[in-house]
Amino acid sequence: MKRIFLLLALCLTGFGVTRAADTPQADHEGQILFATYQRQRPYRIPAIATTRKGELLAISDDRYCGADIGYGRVDLVYKVSKDQGRTWTADDILLLEGDGVDASNTCGYGDAAVCADRTSQRVMLMAVSAPKGGVCWRASQRGVITWGTPDGKGGWKWETPIDIKDEIMALLPADRINYFVGSGKISQSRIVKKGRYYRVYVALWTTNGYAGDGLTNYVIYSDEFGKPGSWKLLGEKSVRPIPGGDEPKAEELPDGSVVLSGRKSYGRYYNIFHFADKTWTTGQWDEPVASHDVPEGLRWGANSTNGEIMVVKAKHRKTGRVVPIVMQSAPAGDGRTQVCLWYKLLDTPETYSTPQRFSQHWVMGKEFTRGSSAYSTMTVQKDGRIAFFYEDGTRGADYDMKYVPVDISELQGLADYRLLRK
Repeated sequence: MKRIFLLLALCLTGFGVTRAADTPQADHEGQILFATYQRQRPYRIPAIATTRKGELLAISDDRYCGADIGYGRVDLVYKVSKDQGRTWTADDILLLEGDGVDASNTCGYGDAAVCADRTSQRVMLMAVSAPKGGVCWRASQRGVITWGTPDGKGGWKWETPIDIKDEIMALLPADRINYFVGSGKISQSRIVKKGRYYRVYVALWTTNGYAGDGLTNYVIYSDEFGKPGSWKLLGEKSVRPIPGGDEPKAEELPDGSVVLSGRKSYGRYYNIFHFADKTWTTGQWDEPVASHDVPEGLRWGANSTNGEIMVVKAKHRKTGRVVPIVMQSAPAGDGRTQVCLWYKLLDTPETYSTPQRFSQHWVMGKEFTRGSSAYSTMTVQKDGRIAFFYEDGTRGADYDMKYVPVDISELQGLADYRLLRK
């Protein structure tokens, strides 16, 4: 039964909030999966994954307290599509439930980042948990991990979340007091496999308690699909891959190197980790660049907003040539408006050999809305389309969580390409 709550206190503004039982219908531009209404508790923070059998899992914060983690109770909820996004489960399915106790480390759960394993039916999810007051600038905020598997009855079961903050913090410099994982998609390697699983790369936001240069983005990795005790830092602890970077994402490049994409105003920070050899253990970070400082680099308005980076392979319909393509999403406006998707062909190794070269020659592929919009993420569906999932505020409430299936041929300049699923 759909959960309907009346007169819940919104912790920041104090007005009563409810959740309407109806959901807007799908339109030609996509489908609203989680609808936020005026003066009701909001949904926020999209995450989406495609399971090995092709199910889509769309995940969102359900913000009982009306605000971010650290201000009160927040739950993580999800919906499932078993038919390539044509239909979704009608009701929210509870994934992680905050207990709402102010002093509890599990008062709320939010900011999900997700990875569906490419060789099994396991799904890994990392999230933030916190007591009231445990905002991201404070050491009291925590980090958790859980795994989901099919329950044999057409649904999903999720393990009890494990707090791994102490393990992750031990990998970082001593001046770091908190971290969280960049929400959305977690990258899984197509190349590096040591044992049962392909490696996962996770991008971290970290702070010493201050904004600006007090922030640093790092990447950690696991060869055991996030098993506690398996996490390692990519690169040396003394190296700051992206100083000043806000919410980050990581993705594997065609040669196995790792690109780190950090949130900032006017563009993105980019840096690349190059492995020293095919043991995939040692190597070094390059020097970070700001994309808007690079000729023909990504640049937009003054907004600083989370987005997604994803590498896919596409085949030219006429020549049969297969080309890797990297995609980056973000709002293009001065404020949180005009979510768009950009892309760049990685047709030669030189196009991504350095952060400077990686940052050049991007193309605007698609604009999803001119209006209010913010965070975005994406995954590749089993049918070869892109499942684009983003925060859309054009109905006047911040935000509806909207799903849009995209054929790669719809992107400007890619009409002769089709996306390869693997």
